Formats: sequence, C-alpha cells, structure tokens
Amino acid sequence: MQEEVNSLKKANTALSQREAQLELSKFHPDFNQIKESDDFHNWADTQPMEIKKWVYDSTSDGKLAARAVDLYKKDRGLGLDKKATEDKKVTQGADLLVKTNEQIQPPTNNKVIFKSSDFEKMSDAEFERNEKSILTAQREGRITRD
Repeated sequence: MQEEVNSLKKANTALSQREAQLELSKFHPDFNQIKESDDFHNWADTQPMEIKKWVYDSTSDGKLAARAVDLYKKDRGLGLDKKATEDKKVTQGADLLVKTNEQIQPPTNNKVIFKSSDFEKMSDAEFERNEKSILTAQREGRITRD
C-alpha cells in the first residue's frame, strides 16, 4: 500500500511540474533557450535568495518562475513578451469601445474611456506606465464604473 501511495505522490509531483512548465511557456515561449544561457544563470546568481528560489526551487509554480524571467528580461533590456505587448495595446488603444449604462459609446476625440475594472486588471508597472493618461482621463470624466 505504501509503495502505491509513494508512486501516486511521484506521479502527482511530475504532473504539477509539467503544468508549471506549460504555464511558464505561455508567458515565455523562449524559456528553453533562456534557461540554457550562461547569462541567465549568472544573472540568477546575483539575485537575492528569494528570486533564486523562484528560478531554481519553484518547479511547480509556473507564474512565479515567469516573474523571475520577467525580471531577467527587464534587467537585460530584452524585448517585451507577447502578453505585455498585448496589454499595452489594450490600455493605449484609442479605438476601444466601452459599455456605459447599457449603451455602447465610442471614445470622444479619440481618447480612451477607462472602466474601473481596467485598473484592477493592470499590473503595477502597467499602471505606472499609464498613470499620466489615467489622471488626465479622471480629470476629463473618462472613467466609468462597471
């Protein structure tokens, strides 16, 4: 019975690791090349212990490992990943239509109308990047409640 339990634990661990790898590859399809580079491991060696754990010990947490790769790419000035580019388009797109009071209204004067839920979806970095536009939109009354 104990052997069967141990076998199931190993299978569960392997499955968790595989799921984490799939999740990581969604955020960083180029991770296999990155993890083979000496530069990545040299960078990881210079990081605080907590970030090293994200890289080397978080075998079952793909999001945590993805955050470490985000930091690596940012530190090295590497290009934005696909998700960050799409997020930027969403927050800066002047042609977005926003549902307000059950009516669809286009942005006025090619300016974006923000929904309050848009801010909840933004990362801290995205909010900081768009803070000036958000404050302007707030002053001009271009923020709606969901």
